[in-house]
Amino acid sequence: MKSITLIVLLLSAYLGYCQRPDTVFVRYTADYTPQDQPIYTVDTIIFASPSSRQFLIGTAVLRNTNDMFTAYDRGLYLYKVEETPCSGGDEYGGEGEDTITDIRVTDSTLEVEILFHSNCCMNFLCTAGVDSANVLHLNILEHGSLCACGCCFGLTFVFSRDEPYEEVPPVESVMIQNALHTKKAILLE
Repeated sequence: MKSITLIVLLLSAYLGYCQRPDTVFVRYTADYTPQDQPIYTVDTIIFASPSSRQFLIGTAVLRNTNDMFTAYDRGLYLYKVEETPCSGGDEYGGEGEDTITDIRVTDSTLEVEILFHSNCCMNFLCTAGVDSANVLHLNILEHGSLCACGCCFGLTFVFSRDEPYEEVPPVESVMIQNALHTKKAILLE
């Protein structure tokens, strides 16, 4: 009887230990049937600890990069990037210059809307950083598949605003990556 109790205790401890890592199940299309019906595959991703469970899908904010810390110092926290319809430019040809189309500032937020040209099948990992000239750089890392077309994408970078540190000057302008032709002045008060 003691040996059965010991085995049950050991198994329950082992099963409890197995539940510690975080698990994500990902279902995606792996192929198609001849009738164009998707054939799904499921993968399991196991994270060793809650602090390592970084999972990025599609267009997303790439959090806690070195660039992002320079924005945090200025009281700007990029918490969301929204894909919006491309309002201007050649939507399917991908021709045209990247540009900042709108800057909206409230007491608690900063929203910067841009037009960005890339391959049609790309998604974007977005960060932001502030340089020594007080310019906010909207950085975009493209990832995904390559298609035989270029597209115009609308992206809106949404920041929450807090008070910057006293010794840090405010952000004066914003630009897309390092493209000087996209630079626009902003007033954060």
